[in-house]
Amino acid sequence: MDLRHTGSDVDLLYISTPKFDFSIKGNPYHPNVGALNINENVKAKIYISCTEYTAKIYSPIEDKLVSYTGDSYPLFYEQQNYEIVIEKKTDDEVSFWHENINIRNKVRFVGASKRVLSGIINFKNDIGYSKLIMLVNNREYLKVTIEVFPSKIDYQKDYYALLQDINNELYNLIFDFYKRTYFYSMTKNKGGNSLTEFFAIINQVFDKLNKSIMIVLNMPHHVLKKDREILKYYTAKRVDREGIKWINKHPQYVKNINGEIIVDKVCSVKSSITYDTYENRLVKYIIKSIIKKLNLVKKNYEKESSIVDENIKKSIEAMIYKLGRNLNYSFLKDVGDIYTMNSLSLVLNMAPGYKDVYKYYIMLLKGLMIREYIFKISMKDLAILYEYWCFIKLNSILREKYNLVKQGIIKFNNRGLTVTLTKGEETRVEYQNPKNGEIYSLVYNKKFKYDNIPTTPQMPDSILSLSKVGSNTIFKYVLDAKYKINPAVVDTDYYNKYRSPGPEEEDINTMHRYRDAIVYENKNNKNFERMVFGAFVLFPYSDEEKYKEHHFYKSIEKVNVGGLPFLPGSTKLVEKFIDDLINNSFESAFEDSVFQGGTYEYIDQVKFDDKEVLVVPLSSKEQLDINLKYNFYHIPYKNIKSSGMKFKYVAIYQSIKKFDKEAGIHYYGRIKGFEIVKRKDIKEIPKDSDELYVKFEIEEWKKLERPITCGPFGVTNRIYTNLFLLKNAKNVSELCIKTKEDYRLYLELKRLYEHQEEFLKVNINSKVIDENTKITGFKIGNLTIFINEGYYNIYKDDILRDKIPIEEFSKRPNAIIKRIRNKM
Repeated sequence: MDLRHTGSDVDLLYISTPKFDFSIKGNPYHPNVGALNINENVKAKIYISCTEYTAKIYSPIEDKLVSYTGDSYPLFYEQQNYEIVIEKKTDDEVSFWHENINIRNKVRFVGASKRVLSGIINFKNDIGYSKLIMLVNNREYLKVTIEVFPSKIDYQKDYYALLQDINNELYNLIFDFYKRTYFYSMTKNKGGNSLTEFFAIINQVFDKLNKSIMIVLNMPHHVLKKDREILKYYTAKRVDREGIKWINKHPQYVKNINGEIIVDKVCSVKSSITYDTYENRLVKYIIKSIIKKLNLVKKNYEKESSIVDENIKKSIEAMIYKLGRNLNYSFLKDVGDIYTMNSLSLVLNMAPGYKDVYKYYIMLLKGLMIREYIFKISMKDLAILYEYWCFIKLNSILREKYNLVKQGIIKFNNRGLTVTLTKGEETRVEYQNPKNGEIYSLVYNKKFKYDNIPTTPQMPDSILSLSKVGSNTIFKYVLDAKYKINPAVVDTDYYNKYRSPGPEEEDINTMHRYRDAIVYENKNNKNFERMVFGAFVLFPYSDEEKYKEHHFYKSIEKVNVGGLPFLPGSTKLVEKFIDDLINNSFESAFEDSVFQGGTYEYIDQVKFDDKEVLVVPLSSKEQLDINLKYNFYHIPYKNIKSSGMKFKYVAIYQSIKKFDKEAGIHYYGRIKGFEIVKRKDIKEIPKDSDELYVKFEIEEWKKLERPITCGPFGVTNRIYTNLFLLKNAKNVSELCIKTKEDYRLYLELKRLYEHQEEFLKVNINSKVIDENTKITGFKIGNLTIFINEGYYNIYKDDILRDKIPIEEFSKRPNAIIKRIRNKM
């Protein structure tokens, strides 16, 4: 049912008691709720505790106060003002109390008579249940528990999903931590951990703990026990050394009859299996300890919680029942109690079941010592919760595809495991791409200080840093969580500009500031250069499809600054965005932004018209040895006369026919000088000929970090290329690329099939490679791209799917790359 929205303040709650009248006034609606379509068709809870009272509550349907029944529509929201009025009826001392001192101190007496307490309160970003307590003569008289709803996210769907995501990811990291680091020493738990922490942890580990206990019960550790008893000699089966000693101490049982020694009684040994071992006693102790703690949790929960959830009670009781059954209906009931601790037991460290029971016990014993009480904060301050969730969810997205190398969220100290995600302190997590070895890091609260920033310090929420194959530059991107959204209410300036909900303009401006203000000093040229290649607001909004048309989403492609919606269940745009950042080549990263650090490195590397490298074949394997030994190379003058001989380097091509598995380009060297001589004057490789040759003197032959393979083509005469291609090409055919646009396209296609190069081929206009060879296009899977008269013609399954002007590609390479990808 649609509720009639008004903008005026009304009495939301009125309570009359013999001591005073209590009321809360305010606007029962929040403008965001209707615009964002959140928190619809939900009920709110209001609890009143007082010995004698009557109460009325505002009904949005009837637009008036009605009798209080316990349920209501949402009336109270974050970041909204409410007036509390308490009017005394007696001379008793009346005061107001709230756990938040900023709310508590707002309600004070007004007027000289001190008959009325009043004040404007605001719950800020604190949501959930909030207790308002009225004291009479310093004793609690009236307690009102109201439910404060969020105004930017859906309470029932998004809020609890935020909590669940944080819990799941933290515990995944905890389990990963335990996989890497085992705690086999049991230390005294001085402070212990809170019942809340204990219950949070056991909820996560109980099934695994119980499974480990069942393994112990099915394969229990046991030892042989020796029992001794005094028997008649003819019933004893075995007497050991201890039995002989017993006989010597008890000569009365030894008789001499007619010269024959007869032993009347002996101390016999009887062996039997026993499960009463230290390890089993410890398992019994652990089960009893957990049962005791669970009973305490249940008792405190029933006593202190204003709202008892029967499902939680049943969950606790089910745990107690399962553990009790394991204890009372197994060999453990006959096992003794433990008196000493010995963590050096090999059974505890290695035996199936035992080691995991012990591990989970240590986890429960140590607890999660969470700095800033993240779970407590998460139930109150929604802005901080959203900020934490964004960082944790970003890590979750990265961890699904890349190897976790180093994480700083979970640490261990002498108090136990600690979650170090704290507002104002830096936390770093690192990942590695298994395909190409690139390192990625996500840093929370990275502070750029005065000694690095020439103006003012900057501290964005999260910085994503990416290394890229082919570049020494680290590409940094700001991902800043803002628990703010403009609902674009009709007829507002925001609506008239952008037509739909999105990030606030001031937050977009902050992203511009981050991108421009975070700089570093280039040690090579002493110039300050920007290190941030893009800055983006993460804000709470669920309609991703609608947001694709927003101005601040389209701005990302244009200037690498904008906003991205990010909520549980609405993460696709962020996931795709991160994938694009990682999968793009370093050229894409440079061209997405203007004048970034490393720009000159990039410009220097793309002079594709340079003929600075002469690539030449060899006549024999012996020639390679001689060239390398004497640092030279020779070639007929007529072959390179027309080139102008402006090359700076010589690279040696080793053919498959002559070098087999060692084929390809392995060596190159910088030209120190050259001379034109007769062939017979080259003494290192004698030949009687007067033909003119160019003899290049090489400073030093160097090996390429990664040899260039031959592929299906061979160099029959010579080719010219540039040093950048020589150092970055994987296949000889790549050396035939002559334009920046062709290389950029090839690089993007190559990244799509990293380590699957058989899917990508360079097409050329001949079967062999020489100085006249040109590339005609690329083939990737069932997609063929032909270079034809200024166009890239895209064919799939031999059908023309697209025709892209190369000039358009040079202006908008990122957009065109995405367009080509969509054809695959």
